[in-house]
Amino acid sequence: MSDSYITIVPTGVTNEKAKELSKKSFDWLIEKEIISKEKTDCVLGQNFGYAPGLRYKDIIDGDDFGLLNIKTNGLEFILERRVFDSGENELEEINCPNCGFNNIDSEWGEKIGSWINEENDKINCQECDNDSSITDYIFEPTWGLGEFGLTFWNWPSLTLDFLNELRKLFDTDIKVINGRL
Repeated sequence: MSDSYITIVPTGVTNEKAKELSKKSFDWLIEKEIISKEKTDCVLGQNFGYAPGLRYKDIIDGDDFGLLNIKTNGLEFILERRVFDSGENELEEINCPNCGFNNIDSEWGEKIGSWINEENDKINCQECDNDSSITDYIFEPTWGLGEFGLTFWNWPSLTLDFLNELRKLFDTDIKVINGRL
């Protein structure tokens, strides 16, 4: 069985703001008892995360599918500039934020590298000739390029109410990335 994840990435957030949002969201999730306060070995990789708290079911949509019975079931806070992708789900489209044209045949991979290195990351749309940052393009399946992400390992779908609360907490829109390894 493979592991799945849901990553939430606030959009347009600077490195400094990312640190603030990380702490703010951690405190908020602890207060709401969505996650436990102690770090444990409950996420994939070499990092530690936070296991589901007493009220984790408040934010999931439907059945929890035995979340507490599996080892990899935590929330990971990722505070670094990174591409939050959908794992083994192959990228199908990279749509221009101006006209919607699919620029999958552009130099988008190079521009992601430029974005990571904090260099010129603008792509010139092949259809409308508009220059936009790679971070503004719309990826299908959803990817998020950001400084901060919350990854819920093996959690079922999150409620729309919870996602909207995060938008308010972050005071910005979010990308929700569903992935599988």
